Amino acid sequence: MHTTVALLANAAAPPQLLPARQLMAFTLASHILLVPFGVALPFITLLMHHRGLRRGDEVALRLARRWSAVMAVQFAIGVVTGTVLSFEFGLLWPGMMGRWGETSSDSGSASRHGRSSWRPSSSRSTSTAGAG
Repeated sequence: MHTTVALLANAAAPPQLLPARQLMAFTLASHILLVPFGVALPFITLLMHHRGLRRGDEVALRLARRWSAVMAVQFAIGVVTGTVLSFEFGLLWPGMMGRWGETSSDSGSASRHGRSSWRPSSSRSTSTAGAG
C-alpha cells in the first residue's frame, strides 16, 4: 500500500504527468464503456438479421445493416483506444507496469533483473509467434 502511495505522490514528477494521466482516465473510461457494446451489438444484429430473413421483415434487415456499420466504427474506435491505453500504461505508470505488468507469455527474467517488462501488445504477439 505504501509503495503505491509513494508511486502516486512522487514529488519529482514533471508537471505534464497529471494532465496526461487524466487524459488516460478518460480514454480508459470510454474504452470500458465501449466493451459491452462490442460484445452485445453483434448478437443483437444477428438476431435482427435472423428475424428479417425468417419473417421477411424489411425493417429488421435494414436495421441489421445499419447496426453492422455502427459495429465497424465501434470496433475501430475500440482498437484505437485499446492501443493507446497499451502505450499509456507503460509510459504513464512505469513503476506499476514494471511490478505488475507481466503477461503470461513473459518469462519474468526482465523484472528479476530490474528492467520493466512492458511491451506494446502488438510486439507481444509477434515475439511469441515462432516460439514453440
